[in-house]
Amino acid sequence: MEQQEQKSRIERDMDAWKRIEDKLINRYGSKIANDRHFLKAKRQIYKHIHRKYKNKRLNQYEKAELRVLRGQHRQLLRQAYPNPVVRLIRNILVFAGNTIKLTGDIGWKAARWLVPPDRTQSPGPPVLKNAQQKPQTGPRPSATRSQGVVRKMPRRPRVQMPMPQSRQRIRR
Repeated sequence: MEQQEQKSRIERDMDAWKRIEDKLINRYGSKIANDRHFLKAKRQIYKHIHRKYKNKRLNQYEKAELRVLRGQHRQLLRQAYPNPVVRLIRNILVFAGNTIKLTGDIGWKAARWLVPPDRTQSPGPPVLKNAQQKPQTGPRPSATRSQGVVRKMPRRPRVQMPMPQSRQRIRR
């Protein structure tokens, strides 16, 4: 029995992208390989594959392939933005945008953590599916109990099974 060499995970993803790339080149011609939009899409795919396997347990071959992939990503960036000044300005803008987004996300989470949700409004009555069903009425929690500590489960109406015809009573 001949053992076939298994492809690495990164190699499988790269082969899938290569098939897509070949289809696009067949459809739009060979000039698309140098198009800026095509290069940006290719760079996005390389970036996605790099992020996908960045924190995974990889063997030595996959680690080397990931390093080569990162180099290809940088080369595509230089090819899409050949002017070093434009590249520098783009990198500064991307960094500033990421910093603002991160600050906003952290600020939003901190604000949600500091301000407790408004629990003074009670949920409306449960929606009944049939007119015969009655909502459950049970003891309400006392007002002195802290609402922030107790987590209530949503109330559901009790489901009644239909009674057989022989057991039903006729009201007169």
